[in-house]
Amino acid sequence: MIKSNKVLFAETCGIFKGMEMNDFAQTMADESIERGISVGESETKSWKENFKAIKQLLQNSKIPDDVVIAFEYQVPIGGRVDCMLFGMSSDGEKNIIHIELKQWDNSVKKSFKGKNYITTVLIGGRYYSHPSAQAESYQVHLLTHLKVLSEKDIHLKGVVYCYNYYKNQQPCVLLDPSYEKLLERCPLFCKDQSSDLILLLERSLGCGSGYDVFKEFINSEIFPTAKLHEAAKGMLDGVAAQKEFELIGEQRNAYDFIYDAVKNTSKDEKTVVIVKGGPGTGKSVIAIQLIAGLAKTGKFNNVFYATRSTSLIHGYQDILRGANYSDNQDNAAIDLFKKNARIKPALYGENGIDALLVDEAHRIEQSSNDSNDKNPNEQTHLSQMMNLIFCSRVSVFFIDDFQSVKSIEKGSSDAIENAAKNYYNRIVEENNHFIKVERLEKLEEAKRDLEKAVQSGKDSEIVKKEKVVHKYEIDALQWPVITQPSIKHVKVVKYDLTDQFRCNGSNNYLDWVEHVLYNSERTQNVKLDLSKYEFGVFDTPQELYAKIRQLDDFARYSDQKKEEMGESFTYEKLSIESELMEFKQTARLVAGWCWPWKQDQREKNGDLLHEITIPEHGFSMPWETLKGAKSPINDYEHKYARNQDLWLIDKEGVNQVGCNHSSQGWEVDYIGVIIARDIKYDSRHDCLCTDNTVKNYDKNVPNSKNKASEFDRITRNIYRVLLTRGKKGCFIFCCDPEVGEYFKRCMNQ
Repeated sequence: MIKSNKVLFAETCGIFKGMEMNDFAQTMADESIERGISVGESETKSWKENFKAIKQLLQNSKIPDDVVIAFEYQVPIGGRVDCMLFGMSSDGEKNIIHIELKQWDNSVKKSFKGKNYITTVLIGGRYYSHPSAQAESYQVHLLTHLKVLSEKDIHLKGVVYCYNYYKNQQPCVLLDPSYEKLLERCPLFCKDQSSDLILLLERSLGCGSGYDVFKEFINSEIFPTAKLHEAAKGMLDGVAAQKEFELIGEQRNAYDFIYDAVKNTSKDEKTVVIVKGGPGTGKSVIAIQLIAGLAKTGKFNNVFYATRSTSLIHGYQDILRGANYSDNQDNAAIDLFKKNARIKPALYGENGIDALLVDEAHRIEQSSNDSNDKNPNEQTHLSQMMNLIFCSRVSVFFIDDFQSVKSIEKGSSDAIENAAKNYYNRIVEENNHFIKVERLEKLEEAKRDLEKAVQSGKDSEIVKKEKVVHKYEIDALQWPVITQPSIKHVKVVKYDLTDQFRCNGSNNYLDWVEHVLYNSERTQNVKLDLSKYEFGVFDTPQELYAKIRQLDDFARYSDQKKEEMGESFTYEKLSIESELMEFKQTARLVAGWCWPWKQDQREKNGDLLHEITIPEHGFSMPWETLKGAKSPINDYEHKYARNQDLWLIDKEGVNQVGCNHSSQGWEVDYIGVIIARDIKYDSRHDCLCTDNTVKNYDKNVPNSKNKASEFDRITRNIYRVLLTRGKKGCFIFCCDPEVGEYFKRCMNQ
């Protein structure tokens, strides 16, 4: 087998065609174990099905035996490509064909979520990207991050092969005319179109010589290419020109301040900018405008927005797909938005990023190593904060110290400043700790596991554990160790955002919330001014939810249609009819996480499980839709948002309850908050306090007695986040009536 640590399998097509399915699957599993990647039964089954489909294609083709085939290529910025073929065409072109393989059949349904640029489909109540959209995203990632594809004459083409799907069988949703432009960019071939796919492969790879092309590709330097820079100019203009992203007042001063910091930091210098601001001060708006502004100069090729928040990443990517969308647009700018954990020295090196804009910096975690992504070439022993500072010439941290809502979150303005000022020594210390402690601990742990496996007498476990020990002795010990950073001193500058544009610009409301939640002395004399911001307390959750539906344009339209259509109403009809409609005013319902959120079963009628229950009021509602949850069936498939990351953006999100994680960083016109019993009234001190005997189902919120102070801090911060998501107003229901009465008294004081 052709060995490479970037793919699980690579071989010439001649050898591949002679392999047996079980041998192929075992090879893939063995390679996975060596890389520390866990393999489940479903993945093994998928590999076997993919093997059969591709082998049949190759056997029916005239593709030369020296074409190279690879499976499970590790994309530099995350994800794995199913299959890739490397070779040359008859006219001497070097070609790479990457194939997204799907086992889907014709039960796939059309999705009517949002506008027609959103390419999703519906399978068993769950929303998935159209497979051509998935293949296109890999195409974009590779073109914008692999140097060889921009500097060498190597052509990359993405296609989809759905080998259980038939063009001549109805329904044939995947080839629906609404996906026409997408299918032009990234063609999809069905089972009964396999001959067309074979012709494409023969034209592109008919002269073989795959190993040379594979070697150039696999050894390519990983670095953001000029294509990403060019894409940023056009697509981000479309976003930045929207009213929601206009810079107002002090935001323009902050923009200029940060822009100058980037411009005035030379290639061999490093600057950390800490931008502190409360809810609604425009931190995210400034970050988005900076990406566009810096990209347009042509001087800063590598500018990224980074955050811990998956909902922000996916939300902005959806906005980008809709902004300035045209036939020649390939969505490359979505690669400008990254998770914090994807900023690693192995990918960018020291100062490889010109400017890194870290939003929601209070959500920085300890480590950037994802347990699901164990490519040894990308692992880092540096803490996440040091990774972010190390990789960027200028790193800008947008932070609100009162929005930390997890015990694992390590971001604070003080911690960032300390890390920057002690940059050189911190990296040396983390290097030494890894070399002298961490890797030895990992090796000892692996050896103990091997010893237990030997004692158990299970041969399969022994083999598996032996490979793990081998991995830590050879691969894991060779993680890139940064022995010494080249830059010794980091300039630290700070900027405070004080003007507030959420909550109708009412600093009064934010100060009042601080007084009520934290019993803050600073704000003890603040009186709530209801002329500037709407606020109300409801005595039942039904009344609160009715108010939210009344304030949401789509909910009002939906309720009106339900009344007009009577028994003929369905959520599917509503989705189809409202697909291209604009709904301007949004309202959402959120709650403290004091109810289970498993969605491991459905309601008896096929609805999403209603896990938020308040029995004394006869009230129940479902949380946002978890990825991989037990999906709703029947007409309920069309009732809800695609998933928790897009719950606030999808209009159907009004039919569900959100939490702090999916709403943090976003805003709506009106927010409704269910305050659970983790907040209670302290009659002795006439203030609110927290109750850590009430279970919080977020595993990152400590419930133990010895962490009561941490529970208290995080719980108050959670409700501060929830209570400040509304631009125009906030309405609440409190599960503890005494808490509700306290809020009412504070309103009228």
